[in-house]
Amino acid sequence: MSDLDEKKPLMEASEELCAEMLARPQAGREFREALLERTCAAVRSRPRRRRLLVAGSVCLAYMAGIATVTLWTRGPTQAPEIDITQIAQTETLASRPDEPESLLARVPEVSRSEQIRLLARAGDLYLAQRDDVERALYCYRQVLELTPSSQLLAVDQGDSWLLASLKLARIQETTHENQRS
Repeated sequence: MSDLDEKKPLMEASEELCAEMLARPQAGREFREALLERTCAAVRSRPRRRRLLVAGSVCLAYMAGIATVTLWTRGPTQAPEIDITQIAQTETLASRPDEPESLLARVPEVSRSEQIRLLARAGDLYLAQRDDVERALYCYRQVLELTPSSQLLAVDQGDSWLLASLKLARIQETTHENQRS
């Protein structure tokens, strides 16, 4: 059924009503013509308003969908790139021995066991003092990579929750690989 078919009964009823009004002698001709114009305009505007309301609703739903997809597809942020050589070149870091950057600056200069200790301490500082999980995760991953595979990764009492969970995941991973072999 088209829009014209929907309008037709309303228009016919309006025209019949207007025709009856025109037949009455007590109503003035100008009044009847003004009433007829207003009634016809109201009857004609209803479908337009309905179409505009539907089109506005569709546009609003479409925009909400685009906003949802935009927010949903924003992927996880990438871990920050930490260039240890740049950190080692800065002179101000040596004056702050308890800063994670100064610990990272010393990593290339020390032995492997000391590197593991410095990286773990830097990760602890990033996590505890700065709430920077991404940088702490970077440091802890380096700890796990530098730790020899022959050495059992045991969760220590002093490990942070993030390092402990990474160690447990590594233990489960190696256990699963050993069971498959």
